[in-house]
Amino acid sequence: MENLLVVIDMQKVFMGSEWQVPEIRKAEKHILELLPHFEDAVFTQHVTAKQPRGTWKRYNEVWGYLDEDPANIEILDRLKPYAREVYWKTTYSAFGNPDFAARAEAAGRIFITGVQTEFCVLATLLDAVDRGIETVYVADACAGEKPMLEQAVEEIVRRMPSQVDFRTAGQVIEEVFHGKAVH
Repeated sequence: MENLLVVIDMQKVFMGSEWQVPEIRKAEKHILELLPHFEDAVFTQHVTAKQPRGTWKRYNEVWGYLDEDPANIEILDRLKPYAREVYWKTTYSAFGNPDFAARAEAAGRIFITGVQTEFCVLATLLDAVDRGIETVYVADACAGEKPMLEQAVEEIVRRMPSQVDFRTAGQVIEEVFHGKAVH
């Protein structure tokens, strides 16, 4: 079974804009700890759709200006060297990109990390569960806008123990790469 590290939206827009995620550096630190242990990692970048559908039209009207500066959608500098496989997405869930969906479904087991916990991370995680993909939520390698939102997502994940494994980066490294089984 292939272990695929999924790094969601670790973009510069979350460093200092209205979308600032205060704990993004914490998540980045733990993602950097994980990356050397994975043969495969995929990254996503959230971008506004060229031809948005439905409510995404309003979303783009409100937030589309954030993409006007190309630097905003760039992956954080310390993660860029690892971002060899990148999928653009125009919805909260990475599964909105069919190429990403095919890649994740083929992997066998995905390890979800990134930002924002309460939007793109959660949407991707729930889509993975709906597709029956073995999923590991790496809590300290995710970050949200507010601690209470991160805690709410963690509580949701903990209520799905038969579908999602809740782990820290240290536990993933120890259990998956040093011989213990994740379950």
